[in-house]
Amino acid sequence: MPCALCGYQSVLDSCDHCGRGQGPPRSHMARDPVGASRGLLVGATALLQGLRILWRTRGIKRLLLPPLAVTSVIFLGAIYYIFGQIQSWLDSSFGTEGHRLLLTTWDEGWLRSSAEWLLNDGFGIALMRGSSWILFALLSWAIAWYCFSMVYEALAGPFLDEVQGKLEASWFGKDPRAAIARPTELASSVCARNSWLLCAAGITLACASLLLFSGWLTLLVLPALAIPFLAAMSPTGWPGLRDAQEYSKWLRWIVSIEGRALWVGIEIAAITLFLLVVLFPIGFIPVIGPLLYSGLIGFGTAIGMLEIPMERRGWPLRMRLSFLSHNLIPVTTFGATVGVVFAIPLLGPIVAVPAASIGGLWLVLRLDKSFLRH
Repeated sequence: MPCALCGYQSVLDSCDHCGRGQGPPRSHMARDPVGASRGLLVGATALLQGLRILWRTRGIKRLLLPPLAVTSVIFLGAIYYIFGQIQSWLDSSFGTEGHRLLLTTWDEGWLRSSAEWLLNDGFGIALMRGSSWILFALLSWAIAWYCFSMVYEALAGPFLDEVQGKLEASWFGKDPRAAIARPTELASSVCARNSWLLCAAGITLACASLLLFSGWLTLLVLPALAIPFLAAMSPTGWPGLRDAQEYSKWLRWIVSIEGRALWVGIEIAAITLFLLVVLFPIGFIPVIGPLLYSGLIGFGTAIGMLEIPMERRGWPLRMRLSFLSHNLIPVTTFGATVGVVFAIPLLGPIVAVPAASIGGLWLVLRLDKSFLRH
């Protein structure tokens, strides 16, 4: 039975997680949820609320840097590869720079001489090479949009889940999901210290594998990073770690939690990929096509972002569909606003994904959920 306010499991008259029915509200977020009459306004302002919370709350923006950095590396690698392919095509088609192009397959005569003069002395090749930068710029924009639409969404899942946990802890005094499912009372400082030690051990093993192996064997660097954590997840834990057995329980739990969050991120990226393929012809509609295409992709992303707060609350599929169908108007309005921001080149997905995640959490909290208790 989800709480009508926070959505986590609770008893009928009160909630230990958000404090409903237990005295004064713990924060401005512990307000009574709104019904259908005000749902349209809530849905229309959810993205702006998410952006405001992201901007004003300290300590959460840095959690978004790792997926942004990894996505940027993937983007730069793709750009480097595409640039090399274009240069290779230019060299094979028009010769390398500094060499004169000779049309040896043409018959001797004034037509061949004129064409060779136009290409070499008339700056024809230079113009062709210069125009290739237009193609490169268009490809770069497309790759950036796709990278930050799909790759960033897939990688950001665990980090957005952590952001929502910190926000709920600041609003309600504790992270409700951790209070429900955390298997041990081990202090967070001990968990953090042990994790850093295991990370240092993994990096040491990874560096050793790079020095000892070559070729495809260097791929062993990836499992080498994970070996200390796998050993620490054993029932007895890693020998020498403080509270090894309790830490082992916590580590297995956090890997399970973040694994589900990663899967949610992959699901959202899969939805986006599906829409990218299915709606691709819309992009060719004159004038409004690209904006409409981006907006529809953003709409699908917004609906997918609601999966993170619903997954945190452990709602089954039936309950999730009931919530979406019952609040169809505010959810649709929320998706439309995210779609508008998503259409902004490059910056759109970078801003919209985290803002839509936090805005989706705000939307879930503000909309009425009492009907889910029946």
